[in-house]
Amino acid sequence: MTKKIILLILFSINLFAQSDVIVEQLKLIESGKTEQVKSWLREIRKDVNFNDQSIDIIDALLTENGIDAVNKYDDFQKINPKHYLSQLALFKLYSYYYSIGTYTKAKDYAVQLKKRFPGSSYLSSINEVYLKNEKTESLIPPVKKSDEKIEPKDEAPVSIEKYSIQVGAFANINNAKQLIKKIKAKKYKTDLIRKIINGKDLNIVMVGSYKSLDEAIKAQNRINKEFKVDGKIIKLAE
Repeated sequence: MTKKIILLILFSINLFAQSDVIVEQLKLIESGKTEQVKSWLREIRKDVNFNDQSIDIIDALLTENGIDAVNKYDDFQKINPKHYLSQLALFKLYSYYYSIGTYTKAKDYAVQLKKRFPGSSYLSSINEVYLKNEKTESLIPPVKKSDEKIEPKDEAPVSIEKYSIQVGAFANINNAKQLIKKIKAKKYKTDLIRKIINGKDLNIVMVGSYKSLDEAIKAQNRINKEFKVDGKIIKLAE
């Protein structure tokens, strides 16, 4: 996944004829020489004459903590809405939120990507239903009718939808375990889910299981206040 994204980056850079030094660093990241790029990044930030904002994307690509990387991508695309690498930032944001189940937010970034960069190579990697500028109420990704499996009504399995609260996503599993320990001490049920997002391992901390959205919203407000977190409601299906 990471290699594919880097290849798309290089294609976009060649297309827009940008700085050779940025291309070189991206090639090094692609080849796995991240420590070399980190060293270069530290030195180049000291150079007051180097003002290419692309280094902020290099920084985000090298950031191991998923949440920190997402914040850097978001800051970059907001500050530089027309920069050619903002299409990468938007795609990474879409990928992250899609992976953790925040589908409405993922769609927002997909629509922005299509609107701001209609010729972007990244669009081919996004589910087409996310590129329609329509309001999405459900947290579950929409399904194209052609993909729907039609079952006889009397044989269709009954699915009980439940909700859970995602309270954190950590690259360091010890940080996730510390939060779980803190929450368990207050008698909450917790789950630790490992996901690979944008080529990086993340440890997702989930709290509770709720049968209705109203119940989940009440729990979300209570958990956020009690543990000083920014918990998000995730819709699950049994």
